[in-house]
Amino acid sequence: MSSPHKVIPSASKLEIGSHPKSVHDIMTTKLVTFYKETPVLSAIDTLLKNQISGAPVVDENNAIVGILSEIDAMATLIQSSYHKKLREYVRDFMSTDVIAVSPEMGIMDLAELFLKKHFRRFPVVKNGKLIGQVSRRDVLRAILVLSKEQYTTPFTRSSV
Repeated sequence: MSSPHKVIPSASKLEIGSHPKSVHDIMTTKLVTFYKETPVLSAIDTLLKNQISGAPVVDENNAIVGILSEIDAMATLIQSSYHKKLREYVRDFMSTDVIAVSPEMGIMDLAELFLKKHFRRFPVVKNGKLIGQVSRRDVLRAILVLSKEQYTTPFTRSSV
């Protein structure tokens, strides 16, 4: 591990005419990720510099082991005030109850999951490996694309 975080290259583009139907069609594949051993202050700096509200935490095999969100990172302030020192690593603050989605999941099912869970993002996992992330904003973009195309049945459930 040469870096405390990594960026997974390439991002999918959602364009008019693309007829997005599944998570795969709208997910982002260019991600900032962290390792459990990433210093938490470095992770906070990365979140701020990239203007993102959270990032997946992966192991050396790119399997997801957690999520570090802004809320998780804010806990560093509380923890340091109680203990007069700051625990140092992402593993000390990350959420480990991760709900991941499949790239085959339909957009309607994804929207329902967002409404039910109130998360900002879900990691996308295939064969146990992180392959992307999908956010509420990705769903909103898909709604706009589909509405501009006057697609006759834009909001259908997946058969998966």
